Amino acid sequence: MATFYLKYRDTLPVLSVLLTGTDGLPFNLTGYTVKMHIALDDGTTMTRTMTVSSPASGVATYSWLAADWTVPGLIVGVHQVEYEAVNGLARITFPNNGNDALLIVGDIAQG
Repeated sequence: MATFYLKYRDTLPVLSVLLTGTDGLPFNLTGYTVKMHIALDDGTTMTRTMTVSSPASGVATYSWLAADWTVPGLIVGVHQVEYEAVNGLARITFPNNGNDALLIVGDIAQG
């Protein structure tokens, strides 16, 4: 499981994840749609569609938007993250043994 760091209200860096199967090998995302689910501090979930940037290599990315920072629960702190891949009736969630973490750090200039 990984920890991603982002300064409050920043739109870079792009979040890039390598999704692997239980065998530790990259999961082939060809034909899959991937969504990122972030558990927010207020108990809600923020869901965003990711870009499958390298299907055979299991890589999906998310480019942060300024509008993401208008979501009330997306605040400074640690948020749990998972990725859901769907292809027709097939569904798999990553990581399958826990969650990644998104650590949002306060920005001195933005108070």
